Amino acid sequence: MGRTWGLRGRKGNLFNGGVTSPFFVRWPGITPVGGTDALSVISSTDLLPTVAAAAGIDVFALPDVGPLMDGQNVLGVLQGEPLPGPQRTKPMFWRQPSRNSWSDESEDGWPARVMRQGDWTLTVNRNEDYRELHDLTRDRGQQHDRSGDPEHRELLEQMSRDLRAWEDSLPELWECEQAIRSGAPPPPPRPPPLPPTGPSPPSCP
Repeated sequence: MGRTWGLRGRKGNLFNGGVTSPFFVRWPGITPVGGTDALSVISSTDLLPTVAAAAGIDVFALPDVGPLMDGQNVLGVLQGEPLPGPQRTKPMFWRQPSRNSWSDESEDGWPARVMRQGDWTLTVNRNEDYRELHDLTRDRGQQHDRSGDPEHRELLEQMSRDLRAWEDSLPELWECEQAIRSGAPPPPPRPPPLPPTGPSPPSCP
């Protein structure tokens, strides 16, 4: 559906062609007029801490809220300061619910989960028995899998652990649906995932 201009995947898919979207901002006196930013890497999970920061609230200073935030404050991006992938302090995660099999590329659910850390992406299938690792700095179209490279083995396993920890922290889908139908409060969050074990890795030579 539509064009992805060289990015792998499509709408409803977890490759870059499916999760990359334009983002328009109008904030008179704050956001530069007519500017274009093709460098920043932000997510919808960044909106809450960013809007709160614009209102003078640091959500990360709230003990009952800050540890649960998946996103980060990207107020600087709205003010015209780009935030390239390696400068993000938090990774980004996506997953495809199993019941949405219409969007899978194969019966084993591919791709089912994705993590982006810096300019690297890890993509796994539903059974976690197939993984791909891509360096977006040199492989924007995600065509060259680096998961088999010995020099990236440690990065592959670290990202796999963090992706699994993130998913384990999520409430079950049926818990959320039950809360919505009953009007009850949302299910309590599970412990937050561990942060990345180190800074964003450099691009491969």
